Amino acid sequence: MCGIANRFPIAKVTPCALKSTIANAANVEKKLLSRDLRTIIIELDLHLKQYDNTSFITRLSNDLGIREKTKRDAFEILEKSQEKRLADGKNPVAQAAACLYLSCLINNEKLSQRRFSETSGISSVTIRCRIAAMRKALNLKY
Repeated sequence: MCGIANRFPIAKVTPCALKSTIANAANVEKKLLSRDLRTIIIELDLHLKQYDNTSFITRLSNDLGIREKTKRDAFEILEKSQEKRLADGKNPVAQAAACLYLSCLINNEKLSQRRFSETSGISSVTIRCRIAAMRKALNLKY
């Protein structure tokens, strides 16, 4: 487990990112490694088995006390984003948090990005970036 698992409850079920380990061993920036990995996945049309993001949505929504309808809408947003391959090479917890936050906006549930950030252990900036990518690709309006 990562050191982050001690600070954020949801990280306890998420193993340390292999990319961090590889980046440290190869003395390469994680950002560059992530970009190159995404390029390889897309160019070779690989379909890698990812984490089950639905479990992260369920866990986050329970921790935040979000309504069932909002949770169902988040599952739909996640499914659409996976069909468009927006989640490939991205942190599954960040993807789940962004889907859930978008669903909250659509359903007029007032929760701050900061609260999502603190509960998920993902920075607000990362959540905003995931939201922007999904809104653009899925043409979501709220």
